Amino acid sequence: MKSILTLIILIIIFNACSDREDYNDPNGPGISGLFTELSGKVSGELNKADSPYKITGDLIVDSGKTLIVNAGVELFFTIDTKLIVHGELIIDGSYYEMIKLESYDSTKTWQGIQLINTDKRAFIDYTYIKGIRKEYDSLYIPSSISITNSGLTIKHSVIYKNSAAHGGALGIYNGELLMTNNLIRDNNADFFGGAIISEASEIRLINNTFYNNYSYNGVGGVLIYSPLTTELQNNIFYKNTSRTGQPHYHYQSEDSTNYIEQYNYFAFDQMDPIFFDEFYLNLYYTSPCKDAGNPDQSFNDFNGTRNDQGAYGGPEGNWY
Repeated sequence: MKSILTLIILIIIFNACSDREDYNDPNGPGISGLFTELSGKVSGELNKADSPYKITGDLIVDSGKTLIVNAGVELFFTIDTKLIVHGELIIDGSYYEMIKLESYDSTKTWQGIQLINTDKRAFIDYTYIKGIRKEYDSLYIPSSISITNSGLTIKHSVIYKNSAAHGGALGIYNGELLMTNNLIRDNNADFFGGAIISEASEIRLINNTFYNNYSYNGVGGVLIYSPLTTELQNNIFYKNTSRTGQPHYHYQSEDSTNYIEQYNYFAFDQMDPIFFDEFYLNLYYTSPCKDAGNPDQSFNDFNGTRNDQGAYGGPEGNWY
């Protein structure tokens, strides 16, 4: 009886792990346990129970399909793999269980996220995105997160240590972008837009912190070119640099009809927003960015006080 019970237990364990393997790469993620391999066309839900995932080939979400990545999931992309979306993408982390998208091998890079003619607006919340390198692409905007004829809302996320030809963190062409309460830091571009490059698009950047992004040719932070509409409010720009000047932000358009730029903190010379934490960049109580955002009550912080500039201001700013 005892031997039969032991055999049953062994069969259950074997079957449960049949599509998973132990980490054995010294350059891989510092995680003990098992991972699930994933590649090709995907849809449905990715759950924490099967995480972490090792992405061994491009992930493709076809038109008519939806991919939902649930809270606590960790996706580690092997060299040169990417996530391509034509359908719908929902990456929905939480305050307690953020999602990770980063390179499997810490010495190599992956090719990021491409939203191309998507069926529905993509949504990313409470997510770390790291380790992307996107080379020049003649077909689509060559950015770490690339948005072409598509829409994206991204909140409560950290986009850091990514690199691309244009748009070190994100690039958008003929699309719609809403970014609120994010950290965009330590990204770089070979040409323009160390953090973001936007062309012929509707873009709203509200209560974000842009820190230490770099562009070789111009505009270390955000470059807005030939926009449809632009709203830039309550953001902090600090230590962004460019070889040719223009460290933080540049708006290039002859039409300012649909243009709002106000209550942003652009740090020049000795200006300092005074951060309390060096990674998450939350504000010290003596910061000049405290209570310095838009005074309209619709922008008030979660506790009802006037908007704090940066990633932790506004009604949804209580995320770290």
